[in-house]
Amino acid sequence: MKNKNNRIKLTIIMVITLVLLSNCSSTDSPGPTTATEQVVAPSFPEELPAVAEPSTDRWNFLRDVNVKNVVFENLVQIEPFIRFNGADEIYLNNQISDENIKSFNEKNPNLKYEYLTVVEVTYLIPEEQIYKNNILSFVDGVFNYMYEKVPIIEELPINNKIFIEEGQDYSVSYYNNLYMVHSSIILYVLKGVNDDNELVGIPAPVLIKEDAIMSFVRTGHYTKPNDMYVVLSSGDKHTIISGPYSEAFGYTTSLVLTDFVLAKGNEKYKEFYRIIVESISEGLSIALMDEYRKVVEIPGTDNYIENAINSLENFDSLIYGFVREGYDWVSSFDTVEEAYNAFIDSPEQFIQDVGLDKYELTEQSQSEKFANLKVYDEEYGLI
Repeated sequence: MKNKNNRIKLTIIMVITLVLLSNCSSTDSPGPTTATEQVVAPSFPEELPAVAEPSTDRWNFLRDVNVKNVVFENLVQIEPFIRFNGADEIYLNNQISDENIKSFNEKNPNLKYEYLTVVEVTYLIPEEQIYKNNILSFVDGVFNYMYEKVPIIEELPINNKIFIEEGQDYSVSYYNNLYMVHSSIILYVLKGVNDDNELVGIPAPVLIKEDAIMSFVRTGHYTKPNDMYVVLSSGDKHTIISGPYSEAFGYTTSLVLTDFVLAKGNEKYKEFYRIIVESISEGLSIALMDEYRKVVEIPGTDNYIENAINSLENFDSLIYGFVREGYDWVSSFDTVEEAYNAFIDSPEQFIQDVGLDKYELTEQSQSEKFANLKVYDEEYGLI
């Protein structure tokens, strides 16, 4: 009995000691405040495990291609649905399966429609919140450097910088914003068409574009060029590094090229519009980012120029087929500002210098136009 009482007293003493120790504090080294303090044995470690701190690495968002499994319902729509007509509509509607129709009807059990059609829609996939501040800081620094080095460039008409989150919808009000996302994706989805020829119903996905991690700027081109928005994707390091300058120069050079094409009235230049814009804008972008990456010491970018060009050529060899020539043309000037001014002064001289005036486009069949599409799967990874 005596031994038992002694053990009880000893236990009480140990508990009191633990309590006193845990309540002690030091102005030099405050004690941890997490579950790591819980003592599960009568022996004490010399040092308790340190509490993990949030990452302070300013480049933590620079990752290799980051595959992200997404669910259709979590995607954020930007822009309205785009309808097709003629041969394109016939080709896409021929891809509709019985499963697609079943899926659409399950989503819209009481919907009345005349027929179903495939439409195109752009969705944004949210990035993780832990990267938000570093991405915002990077984007601000990139643009500040551009306006310093190329002061003549027109500042982008951006009203808001938006870090996309699930549940948002920008299918109506989307212009004049910059959206930061993990990635973007173009889907071909099923919609109903009612008696008034309007699209109706909750969409059901049919086809998906394979290449989805990309940044882009969209404008009204010939109609409302000042209505624009920018999407910057951080799903892989090459895209987020190149994206800001690529889209900024893409916007400003497209304004100049639009005026030139309309004044020239050259139908061929209208056909080549996108190729010309990408050639000059990517050339300027790669040259300026090669400067900036050295100034701020972006890690893992020693082969930036070649990697950037190859990445674009592999993505779309037609649209980006003259990026290398565009970069070489920009590099022939002493500064990026000089090259930019030279293009502003004479877009036609640029077109001739890189050989686009002699280039001929061949007409694509419907199957070639949609060659990068694959059947939608309920759970897919973006690559």
